[in-house]
Amino acid sequence: MKAIAVNILIAIVIVIAAFFIIQKKESVITGSLVEKINETRSEMEQAAKTTGLAQVDAEADTVVRDCGVRERYESLLGRLESLNNSELVEVQQLHAQCSHYYPTQKAFMVYKLEELFSEYTSLISVLESVRNVEPEEYSVDAWRSLVTKESTRATLLRQQYEIQGRIIEALVKNDTNTLNILLEDAKKVADSLNVTSIQINGERDALIRI
Repeated sequence: MKAIAVNILIAIVIVIAAFFIIQKKESVITGSLVEKINETRSEMEQAAKTTGLAQVDAEADTVVRDCGVRERYESLLGRLESLNNSELVEVQQLHAQCSHYYPTQKAFMVYKLEELFSEYTSLISVLESVRNVEPEEYSVDAWRSLVTKESTRATLLRQQYEIQGRIIEALVKNDTNTLNILLEDAKKVADSLNVTSIQINGERDALIRI
């Protein structure tokens, strides 16, 4: 009888020990997840700050290279309406070399932000399988909205430069009708960019401090 009691006691001790071991392991896993989530959020914040200020990080600056005639290109663009035919042809050629730079930089930074957000939400999903996560704890919906709007802004920026190229082409061809349509399109894109940028600034400032 005494042996049975001892065996039962040993079994209880083993169960309790196993429980605490499991709890400790879960605590370690949870701690590691939270740490990784916070690290990823910090990276997101930095990427959001950088692209929000129309800047790029070292990686984007290395991957996306500017044309070697930026100064001449910008000089011609600055007086587009007064260019003669040969200068219009020149700026058209320079546009093909240089216009991709800023939209591509922006797209690169937004892609990086999207990848970080994807990692962020995946980590939170894993954490949710371990413990309860409150909806506002990691501001997932707010970050999703910001990332979506940054993607929209990148698309609008690319459209703006594409329209700019078509405007130059219309000037080269002296196609007034097409030019008027393109100028109206350019205004619509510029207005959308302005509205989107204001929304982004407000949402970003609510999430992080610049």
